[in-house]
Formats: sequence, C-alpha cells, structure tokens
Amino acid sequence: GHAATAAAVMTALWCLWPRPLYLYIAAAALVALSRVWTGAHYLSDVIAGAAIAIVVTRALAVWLARRGAPTAKAEAKPETDAAPQYRTV
Repeated sequence: GHAATAAAVMTALWCLWPRPLYLYIAAAALVALSRVWTGAHYLSDVIAGAAIAIVVTRALAVWLARRGAPTAKAEAKPETDAAPQYRTV
C-alpha cells in the first residue's frame, strides 16, 4: 500500500543520503497518517506494512552494498585530522 511504499522510499533515501532523515520520516508519517485518517487502513495495518517495508528495504540495501553498489558511506570523503590546505594567490 501507500504507507509501505512511503516507508520503503524513506529507507532507500536514508541509505543513499542520510542527512535529511527527519524530512524523510515526516513525509512517510504524513502518508501513513493520511491512510488511517481517511479510513483506508487500521493503524496496525499501516505500522505493520511500514515495518516490513523498512526491514526489507534495509536488507536489500545491505545486500547490494556487499556486492559493490554505491552507498552514502562509500561516496563520503574520508575525514582527516590534517589542517586544511589553503591556496595563496
């Protein structure tokens, strides 16, 4: 359903770009709440669907990362303790 898809998209985006996690959670929560508010689903259905979607999407992301797919951590630049290098003109 809609809530499970929103939760799966939220998780996939979090795996690729973890910074705006609260934005992803807010968007998925709005979709989930709209399904309950309109009477399309019970709250327990929405929670169960979202939980399954999060677990499956995260497992898929881990599986793909082990096979060399790009992830946010792989694309991040390594942090160093060295002082920044400034260019002089």
